[in-house]
Amino acid sequence: MNIFYIVTGILNFFKVLAVNSPFAVLIPVFCIMLLGVVKEFVSELKRSKEDKIVNATPVSRLDTSEGASKDGKMAWEDTSLAELKVGDIIRISDLEQVPADCVLLQVQDNKPECFVKTAALDGERNLKPKLANPQISANFETLFGPNAPRGKANLSLSCIEPVKELYYFEGRLRACLPDEPEFKMNLSLNQFLHRGSYVENSGSVIAMVVYTGVDSKLILNLGKYVYKMSSFDKILNTIMVLNLLAAIVIALLTAIVSITWWKDHEDHFYIYENFNSDAIYLIYTFRVYLIVNSFVPLDLLAMLELSKLMFTPIMEKDTEMMVVEPSIRDVVGFKANTLNLPEELAQVEYIFCDKTGTLT
Repeated sequence: MNIFYIVTGILNFFKVLAVNSPFAVLIPVFCIMLLGVVKEFVSELKRSKEDKIVNATPVSRLDTSEGASKDGKMAWEDTSLAELKVGDIIRISDLEQVPADCVLLQVQDNKPECFVKTAALDGERNLKPKLANPQISANFETLFGPNAPRGKANLSLSCIEPVKELYYFEGRLRACLPDEPEFKMNLSLNQFLHRGSYVENSGSVIAMVVYTGVDSKLILNLGKYVYKMSSFDKILNTIMVLNLLAAIVIALLTAIVSITWWKDHEDHFYIYENFNSDAIYLIYTFRVYLIVNSFVPLDLLAMLELSKLMFTPIMEKDTEMMVVEPSIRDVVGFKANTLNLPEELAQVEYIFCDKTGTLT
């Protein structure tokens, strides 16, 4: 749509075609484009702030440096999600979000399993069990405690390359246990904790990080950023194409009629300019086109951009759009992931719900 008006403004720069000042067309178009840039800047700024909040999420990580343990106990340090690396040992408590893709090593009180909710990943709100190997769980302090042998790897883990399939994971764990120095076990989805899932009804769990950042399944399934257009914008573009075709037809017909009449009155030199007869059809066509092209007013486009910037924050602060989420013990409100689609919310006619509670 912007291209349509820019081309119109450029045509007005040609004196032989101009029916209006080119700046009268281009300046409003550039103002609308500036509003669009501001809207995208606000969206990017919002995403950047959300990324910083996520990266600053506190994580409890096992401090394996020499001299870190006190009183013969394992030392845990507070770090942030952005500082996590593959191979780190982390501790996750109930109602905390798993900060990275991990493999379960131990559950509080050496329980055989923990429970996670993956609603943020697949929409399923039921708790899923994850199994901890009893031998690794029972010998965790022997492997990573202050008295663990130094200078060699007491536990090693290998796994497949990062893939976006949520329900696929394979790996192999090797450990040097007191009773079994060459302990080995295969890892599957039963030991895998997805980033973005929540630990519940388990006390606390200890896990090893296997994928972080863009390699985690949550990020791989987000896909690339795609510019989204609302239904109203698509309708406007369709109308603009139809208006363009109508303007071209009107311009051609008017030019033909005008030139036909002009040729019948060539002796009236004081009425028409002395154009080159080879170019007169083209000149008249463009002139009439520039007169009839403004079927969609520019102020409509400006109001659309302004409304998207103004209404989205109002909707996000609407208390009627907030609910208390018991699982995380917090208030969850309306969140707009893009500023391009606020009017789509008013066009919802049907809401479908499956057995897991997912709304479509």
